[in-house]
Parts: sequence; C-alpha cells; structure tokens
Amino acid sequence: MARHAFVPCMMALLLLMCIACSRQAAAEPGIAASADLDRLSSSYASLHDGDLLRGAKTYQKLMAYKHSLTRGQLQRSLVYKGANVRLRKVVNKLLAGQNVSVGVIGGSISWGHMVQKGVEDWFALLSSYMRTTFKAKLTFKNGCVPATQSEYVSVCLKNFVDSEVDLVFVEYATNDGYMDGSINNSAVQAFERLLRNLLQFKNAPAVVLMEFLATDVKQNNIPFYATAEDQYGVLAQYYGIPWLSFRNLIWHGFWSDKRGFSRNDVFFIEDERHPTPVGHKYMADMAVNLIQQTYVDSLLAPLGADVLREHASKVRSNMSVLGSAGTAMSVVLVSCA
Repeated sequence: MARHAFVPCMMALLLLMCIACSRQAAAEPGIAASADLDRLSSSYASLHDGDLLRGAKTYQKLMAYKHSLTRGQLQRSLVYKGANVRLRKVVNKLLAGQNVSVGVIGGSISWGHMVQKGVEDWFALLSSYMRTTFKAKLTFKNGCVPATQSEYVSVCLKNFVDSEVDLVFVEYATNDGYMDGSINNSAVQAFERLLRNLLQFKNAPAVVLMEFLATDVKQNNIPFYATAEDQYGVLAQYYGIPWLSFRNLIWHGFWSDKRGFSRNDVFFIEDERHPTPVGHKYMADMAVNLIQQTYVDSLLAPLGADVLREHASKVRSNMSVLGSAGTAMSVVLVSCA
C-alpha cells in the first residue's frame, strides 16, 4: 500500500481504537470510563466515513513536514507540555481558517544573526510550514532584538509583540545568562513579569519557551545546568507554558561530536553562540513538532469545555511572593514611547 494511502487508514484506525478503549473501560468491573473518553467515544461514534477521511487528510497535511530530527530526538527537546490549553485553542483557530497572529521575542539567535534572515532562521521556517499547512489568515512578527535580555523587553512589550498575538515564542535563556542561586532574584522576577504580561494580552495567547544553549559551552567547559533555562522552566511549569529545549536536544551528541550535532554542525566555527542553518532547522523542527503533537492530543484526548474556559484565559497568581521592590509584582503593561 502506498504511504499516502496508508496514513488516512491509520488515522481512522486510531480513532476507532480510542472508541474501543473507552467502551472497554466502561465495561470492565471496577473501571469507569473518564469523561474525556466518553466525549471522545460519542463524538467519533457519530462520524461518517467521509468525516474520518477528512480528518485523516488534515492529519496527513499537518504531518507532511520533513523533520531533520528523529522522533526520539524531538521528544527529548519537548521538556514540558502540560495541559497545553492555549495552544490547542490556536490550533483550532488555524484549522478553522481564522485570523492567527504569531510572534517571537528574543535575542540575536531568533533574530537570525549570521544566517539569511527571513529565509534560513527557524522562525521563518516555522512561518513557511504554517502558511503551507493552514488556510488561516496568518501574520508573523519577529520582534527579536540582538544583544537584549528579557528584562528590557518586559517593560516595552507592545513595541515587539502584536497586541492581538495568538502564539508567541520566547527565547532568552542564552542572553539572560546563568544565575547561580534560587529563583528568588531580580532576573527571574523580570522574566515572570514578561510571561504574565504576555499571558494577559487581548487574545490570551499561547506562550512557548524556545530555549537555546548557553554561549561558548565547549570553549569554557560549561556544565549542563549552567543556564537560566531551568529556572525559567519552573515558571513554565507553574503557568502551564510549553518548554522546548535545544540544550536537551543536542547536549550528548554535541559533546561526543556526533554527526549532525557537533560544534561545527550546529554553530558557526568563529562564534559558538549563533546556530548555523542546520541549528535553525532543528529549532524549527522543535516548534513544528509541538504544533503537530498539540493537534494529535486534541483528537485523542479532548478536554471538556469547562477546563478549556478555566485555563484558556485565567492567569495564576504570582509564583514569586514579592517583587524586587518588596511589594506584590505588578502585571500592568508599561507604556513605552
């Protein structure tokens, strides 16, 4: 059977397996089918063959992207996903053909330094995939500023992010540097302020951490933990923000000079901080994989409307008890000239 013919059949089979699993759980003594499985069963049981085929074709189109990374490597880069309610909402808007605004903020890595900006950088590659895959009315804004830290952007967000953004990637682990201590410091508090402000934008956007590697890792023999990434990862888990890690993806291959992951493969030789086109393609793979996995999760593990409403717009209270000034951290957007 041809590959393209096999994929729709496989998708239909997966849906039928989910229905069968939910019914089996309900039938077994002492096991009650969950509300999610009940909804899934009743939803797909009512579908006709044409509905299944259309769903399978959508799946096939989303999965047509050619990853440079293996499935295991992609899974290693996806550190945390959580309930992922906001990104599920974005994927639904994409599939429905609605207006969707996508942005990125960060430093020179995501800005596209040393590669052909708008063509070879990872955000451009992600944009190309989304334009090819979805019929939605898409707008993209690269709001990165080289040589800046998250604290700078946190007080002038409106200058770098569209006010009606639906999905925004945040890449600051490299530029913010390593803070040898707990999360109770001004840098982490500034990053939390940045995240909270983003989460409260008009469209309640999905926020994704795109974390890169520390600078000069081999040259300075920098250990795995010497990065702001893990401190920011605590915030990601607290606020339910997906966390993508370039460090986790390449670390062992990088130190063993594995083909495709060596210093010469992923960094420019004269600059062990900015990724080559190969490195940018890996970052694009990570972002695309997250979107693909979110779509699959929405099909196989749908969430109830009550959960969607609760998590899609509500922002949890501050993780930090006090801000740097000794008062509750402000979440008001600062007006920038």
